[in-house]
Amino acid sequence: MSHNDSKVGDAKPNIQGDITLDLNDLSDVSASSPTEGQLIKYVSASSSWEASNAPSAVSLGYIWLGGKANAYSNSPAANLANGQTVYIWDDSPINTISGSTINVTSGNANANENNWVQSIELPSGNYVFRAQSMFEFSASGYAVYQIFSGSNDITNYGVVGEARGSNYGPSNSTSSGYYQITANTTFNLEITASSNLDSIANQGTTVSEFGLIYIEKLS
Repeated sequence: MSHNDSKVGDAKPNIQGDITLDLNDLSDVSASSPTEGQLIKYVSASSSWEASNAPSAVSLGYIWLGGKANAYSNSPAANLANGQTVYIWDDSPINTISGSTINVTSGNANANENNWVQSIELPSGNYVFRAQSMFEFSASGYAVYQIFSGSNDITNYGVVGEARGSNYGPSNSTSSGYYQITANTTFNLEITASSNLDSIANQGTTVSEFGLIYIEKLS
């Protein structure tokens, strides 16, 4: 009969000439029995759109530590010379990166001497690093810091201090970078260059209050 003369895909009109379409009626769609939550994905091998499971949610792994007050004189720091570790205090850091370790001081009778972050060990993967700090100065000066793996700096300069512009031009207090790790690797925050940094005793809680490290595992 005339109402069956035309079709859309596999769908035919009813006696009134109306066509009710299902997605699977289209000629380039093969999804006859989709299940709850599936998506339509184009498959070049069959030149068709097919029902496919949604990708699994990716759980972001990250480390966040610092921003808590403790006198820097309680840290293991002997001085603030170039090449020295910048210690960050945190008694409850956040760590959701499987296989990673935050190495901290421990076992001291004075509780304030514990939980100073010395280094961070990370498993293989791709990472984004961010770090920042602040210091007290005896006169107009600057401090430059970076995250290192051994002798290799893996983040750009983070620079603070009143005189930072005269030596490092426009600069950012956040030291950041991307790094790909193929085996377990240890990292620490170090002073790269400085001028007129005050003594350990005169740092007060500035270093711990403004010291932060954020590490995000991308894959």
